[in-house]
Amino acid sequence: MKKLKCIFIGFGKHAENYGKVCKHLNVEIGAICVANPKNYLSQKKEYKIKNIYSNYIELLKKEKYDFVMVFLPWNQIEKHLPNIIRYSKKNIFCEKPVALSLKKILKINSLTNIFKKKIYVLYNRRFYKIFDFLKKQLKKNNLTKFQMKISDRENQLIKLHSKKIKGKLKYHITSHWIDLVMWLFNLDNLKFSKIKNKYEIKFDKLTDYTNIYLDYLGKGPIQMNFTFKTFKYKVVTLEKLYLIKKNKKKIIINEKKLNNFKPGVLNLVKTIKNIVLKNTSKHDLPQIRELVNLYKNIQYIKN
Repeated sequence: MKKLKCIFIGFGKHAENYGKVCKHLNVEIGAICVANPKNYLSQKKEYKIKNIYSNYIELLKKEKYDFVMVFLPWNQIEKHLPNIIRYSKKNIFCEKPVALSLKKILKINSLTNIFKKKIYVLYNRRFYKIFDFLKKQLKKNNLTKFQMKISDRENQLIKLHSKKIKGKLKYHITSHWIDLVMWLFNLDNLKFSKIKNKYEIKFDKLTDYTNIYLDYLGKGPIQMNFTFKTFKYKVVTLEKLYLIKKNKKKIIINEKKLNNFKPGVLNLVKTIKNIVLKNTSKHDLPQIRELVNLYKNIQYIKN
């Protein structure tokens, strides 16, 4: 089988999680682009990277590669994606948020059509073993109730990312959780209603038994509860799955103990390999055009 070669635009800590998996799966990182190449000499040696660039257009033009990975800062991706689309010779796998408004994602989607490129968005939660398991359970069993609590802690995120993130949380953080719910239940639309600082979100099809609370000032971990007739599944921090039956609770999947890599990333990169090598269309990695619908839903959130 052909050995794949990729390039990275951006190579911070999050990108390195993918770099470790690429190394494990024998995917060559041919070159990276970073602001200050001198600061990445140790990574160059560790990942056997041949070239480091400071200009991504030069990288895209000069190098030979099978796909492109984009890991720019959260507020820089939408600014640079148009040029990456124009100059890339191959398809692109991009970290979120690909855009910070519905208008921008529509523009980026239009460019992918003009330049005949595909952009896949790295929503790694879809590739957790927990959610693969739950998606299968939802097909086999009749759900009687679903509840979810999302606490996107605005004040902490402002300290971490600066005040620039104010008003953009829905695209950078919340989109990840909403996409997960829409993917799990095969949904096209959600209904949003605001009560003080909290949002209540209902499924368009299944409003009788769904209850999702989104609180930008809340505390505590993200939680999900899937209630069936004789048992219940509880997801805590989206990385631990518990089975609750006859008042007994036991953990059945701990995502962090499955392998040495960041949860979901191993299966995600395996999927990238299949997309590139086999040109398969059967996968759970969303393209930009699919995220347009997600953005149409979350545009009603004011944070």
